[in-house]
Amino acid sequence: MKRFFIRTLKISLPLVVLGVAAFAAITMIRNRPPVETQPPVFSPPGVQVHQVALGEVTMGVTSQGTVQPRTESQLVPEIAGRITWVSSSFAEGGFFEEGDVLVKIDPFDYQQALISARSQLAQARLRLAQEQAEAEVAEREWNDLGRGDPRELTLRKPQLDEAQAAIDAAEAGVTRAERDLERAEIVAPYAGRVRQKNVDIGQFVRVGDMIATVYAVDIAEIRLPLPDDQIAYLDLPLSYRGGRQQIQPAVTLRATFAGETHEWQGRVVRTESEIDPVSRMVHVVAEVSDPYAPSENPNQPPLAVGMYVEAEIEGRLIQNIAAIPRAALRGRDQVLVVSVNEQLEFRDVAILRSTTDAVYVQNGLSDGELIVVSPLDTPTDGMRIQVTNADVGTLVTTEEVNGDDLPGQALGINSSTQDQLTELDDTNSLPDEISADRQTTARPAWLDELTSNDAVEVPTLETTDVTQPSDSQQPVTADNAIVPDPPVTTPPDPEPVEESLVADTSVPPEETEETLVDNDRPIPAPPEAVAVPVPSNAIAVVPFEDLNLEGRNGFGTSVRHAIETHLQSTDSITTTAQQSDARYLINGAIQHIGPMARVTARIVDTTNDAVLGAIKIDGSASEQNNLESTVAKAVLEQLLSVRAIADHDVTANITTLAVLPFDHLNAAAVDSQSTTQNLGDTITQEVATQVSMMESITLASPNESAVWTVAGSIQQLGDLVRVTVRVSNKNSNAVVHAFKVDGSASDVASLTEQIVSTLAETLDSTILTDTGTTAQSTHLLFRFAGGRL
Repeated sequence: MKRFFIRTLKISLPLVVLGVAAFAAITMIRNRPPVETQPPVFSPPGVQVHQVALGEVTMGVTSQGTVQPRTESQLVPEIAGRITWVSSSFAEGGFFEEGDVLVKIDPFDYQQALISARSQLAQARLRLAQEQAEAEVAEREWNDLGRGDPRELTLRKPQLDEAQAAIDAAEAGVTRAERDLERAEIVAPYAGRVRQKNVDIGQFVRVGDMIATVYAVDIAEIRLPLPDDQIAYLDLPLSYRGGRQQIQPAVTLRATFAGETHEWQGRVVRTESEIDPVSRMVHVVAEVSDPYAPSENPNQPPLAVGMYVEAEIEGRLIQNIAAIPRAALRGRDQVLVVSVNEQLEFRDVAILRSTTDAVYVQNGLSDGELIVVSPLDTPTDGMRIQVTNADVGTLVTTEEVNGDDLPGQALGINSSTQDQLTELDDTNSLPDEISADRQTTARPAWLDELTSNDAVEVPTLETTDVTQPSDSQQPVTADNAIVPDPPVTTPPDPEPVEESLVADTSVPPEETEETLVDNDRPIPAPPEAVAVPVPSNAIAVVPFEDLNLEGRNGFGTSVRHAIETHLQSTDSITTTAQQSDARYLINGAIQHIGPMARVTARIVDTTNDAVLGAIKIDGSASEQNNLESTVAKAVLEQLLSVRAIADHDVTANITTLAVLPFDHLNAAAVDSQSTTQNLGDTITQEVATQVSMMESITLASPNESAVWTVAGSIQQLGDLVRVTVRVSNKNSNAVVHAFKVDGSASDVASLTEQIVSTLAETLDSTILTDTGTTAQSTHLLFRFAGGRL
């Protein structure tokens, strides 16, 4: 009976449990709350747009060139002689005016030649007078005694002609001698500058020798190459034979000098005689008048010869051109136009010209249309978008331009609000010369604040469903912004456009009603951020980088955990996970070489990224736990040393210094061992004596605690001795200053005097003494020393 009961219980008990569970499950399923399904909300992608404006655009063309003089000459002497004087301006780069004497040649020989020529002229005149007297006598005698017609020789006419010719030759000789004497002074043919000087005082020059190269400073020329396709946008002065005067386009020259960009104005005056047969470019010549004249800007240099400049030539003025940002171009000749329903439309345009900044469209766009300038992944025709860089009421779209409705009516914005809306803020700006012509509509101040992301107040968005006071254009805040219902004038089945000025639609109805009532409540000012000082004992540890990963990806993280564990066990140290909250940062790297591993750890000051200490630990990669523990202990010990220096009172031992014995590097090569020992002891003793006499330094023994140490080494080669002295930080073993002194082993006193003098200047310098009297100054000094590791 008992067995039957137990068997029945074993069978029935599981069935009862299953039945109860099934009943509970059915009850829960039948009484479950109904599931509310929400339709998916389509959020159109946000885009930035640019408003098209048709207007006049000046087509400029850019080029580059080098400044060169229009007039350049080589000065050569017309006479030979020795140079006896040169002008102070006769130097490379010197300026001179027209008529200035630049060089004088010895005039003695030419003065003597002038005297000789004048003597010959006097003799010729005397002979002519004699011949004239004899001719008169011959004529009287013939009249008294002769018969018939006399011959010319009888009347001495040939002799008279010869005497007159001799006078003319003598006068020519005088004139030539005078000109040679004048040529002894070489005069500047124009106002200019010396480019190259070839002679100087005392040098003998011959006729035709080049003494200098000069150029005029009245006009500078720039040779500018232009490709064939750019010439169409310019009115160049083409060279025609016998042609009339043509237009000379203005050109703006820019050059960088001493880190600043300067401008000069000039004009294109001519084209060169031929087209370059290699580059197929046309070269035009621009001129700048008086390039060396001082300007209003005292920092602007002259337009010197040889300066490389960039030129912008003013081109033709073209009507009804739309200048759009280059980012608006899709493909080769398509743009995305925003329609009245904020839908995309692909539009083919006729491009007149493209530059690196803008695209000039000749046909295909109307004034006031909006085009997309921000990138879209996969735009399609008719795709809905929302504008992000302007209020929705500012949009002037295709249908609004072609239709009669006012902008903004299709979006439920009344006329009072629409009057405040102006052109959108174009974040994709065009070049200055284009954008200056485009700003024809004044922008209200609130729109500037809105587009600068600093706005708090914006114009009220009125709708036909909400009644506002007469001055409806009061500012509202983000807390009392209203979601307007779609007005009856909207197109069929419009989809809502999400605006950054409209409150979140997920707000519960209770909060919405409260918002409608409290419509004038301003936004509370956010609390000012208070800078929290970083604790001096806050340490952050970052994972160590494994330089050669070989299946040990977790080694760096485990080293970090080991260091953090040791740091957390120290009461005076606090660890943090954020580097911005840490006073010191511990990082490092791990390098595997076969079965061995080297761990390098660094302690970094987060205030200035200075490395305050570095350690290297080598160990077996198979004994990873022991290596991690060794690294953690070494880091903790080094960190405590760093913090001890930072927190130590600087007035106690910032100027304590110990002098250590100087080491002799080649003592075995020196004949006398005792002489070597005496030299090292003498230098050590003299340095210690000098340091003890300094008021700003406290001398400590090598066994005492000191911040600084003075040590060094001695190298000796025969009688020559070189002593190297090093001043080090004892805590970090970093050398903060070192110098070398050379001398003679036979004159130890003079050598020691040089060492002591140089060391005294070092110890009196700001390296040790001008570090302040606070613990913070000590820490700054240790940072400097640690940075030398």
